[in-house]
Amino acid sequence: MFLSEIAPVNFRGAAGTFNQFVLVFAILLSQVLGLPEVMGTTELWPYLLALCTVSSVIHILLLSTCPESPTYLYIIKGDRRRSENALVYLRGQDCDVHAELELLKMETQQSSTHKSNFFDLLRIPYLRWGLIVALVLHIGQQFSGINGVSNFEFQVSLFLTTLLFPELFVVMSTSFITRK
Repeated sequence: MFLSEIAPVNFRGAAGTFNQFVLVFAILLSQVLGLPEVMGTTELWPYLLALCTVSSVIHILLLSTCPESPTYLYIIKGDRRRSENALVYLRGQDCDVHAELELLKMETQQSSTHKSNFFDLLRIPYLRWGLIVALVLHIGQQFSGINGVSNFEFQVSLFLTTLLFPELFVVMSTSFITRK
């Protein structure tokens, strides 16, 4: 949500998509690094764990440089000045942020005059179809069994390795399907 709020309007969809792509790639990379042939041995697993620790420390340090979301500051906190400062920080000094502030102002006015509820998703046709698509995809994911495969892939890969496939293929193939 933070990425979609701080991204410029024309890059919001791409920011969310790229974030998900990087997440799936990181899962694949971690599974490859965890293979016994790479770093998944008794001697090397502490180094693999250290990689995760280094990544977490870098994230914590970088998080302190992130401004609060301009949308949050304007709509929730009602602080136009801090929202403008955050936009200038994110877009650069030479960028005109007044158009974005006006969009936030219109969004604030619209949200204060019309309170939405769950049934609005069902009443408005384009929202209803979006909801149906999302529900079908999530229900399909649950019934496909991929969450069980992802959560218990070691046992599954061990079973399939003894029967049909090499372990590397099984572990890597589960990485191509996104999990929550």
